[in-house]
Amino acid sequence: MTDSIPDFDAPRVIVISDTTDFTTFLPVWNIESYSIHSPAKAAIMSAVLPGLGQIYNKKYWKVPIVFAAVGTSVGVFLKWQNEYNRSIRAYIDIFDNDPFTNFHETFGFPSFYDDNMKKQYITRRKDQLRVWRDWSIVAMVAAYTLNIIDANVDAHLIDFSIDDNISLNIKPYFFGNGFDSQKIGLSLRLTF
Repeated sequence: MTDSIPDFDAPRVIVISDTTDFTTFLPVWNIESYSIHSPAKAAIMSAVLPGLGQIYNKKYWKVPIVFAAVGTSVGVFLKWQNEYNRSIRAYIDIFDNDPFTNFHETFGFPSFYDDNMKKQYITRRKDQLRVWRDWSIVAMVAAYTLNIIDANVDAHLIDFSIDDNISLNIKPYFFGNGFDSQKIGLSLRLTF
C-alpha cells in the first residue's frame, strides 16, 4: 500500500534528449543565454586587461571606447609627467646658482625677463604642471575603474530581457463610497 504513495521530497530529474524539448520547458531565443555568466570573472578580466571583460560579455563595440578612455588618460598623464620632470630640472637648475647649468634657458624666455622673473615663471609652471599631472592620475584611475564597473554591470544584466511586453500605464483613478467623498488618485499598472 505504501508503494503507491509518491515521495514528494525526492529530487526529480528531467531528461531532455533534444534541445527542442528544452525550449518548451524554458522558452528562450538562444540556449547559450542560460550558461553561467560570472560578473566576478568579467570584472577580474577587465582589471587584468582593460576591455577584456567587455569581450567576455560579448560587447565588442565597447572595446574601442575602453581603449580610447584608458589610453588617452595614460597618454595625458605621461605628457604632464614629462613636462613636470622638465620643469623640476629647470627649477633645480635656476636655483643652484651654478653658471654652467643652463637648462632653464631651453624654455625660451623673452629678452626682458630678468633672473627673478625667470624664477617666478618656472616656479609657477612647476606647480601648475604638478596639478595637471595629479588630475590626469585621477582621470586615469576613473577610466580604469569605470571599465571594471561596466564589465561587472554588463555581466549582471546579461540575462535581462527587454521585451515589447513591458509597459507602465499611469491613469487617473477615482475612488470613494458615493458622491460625498469622491477622491482622486493615480493608478499604476506594470505589465511584463
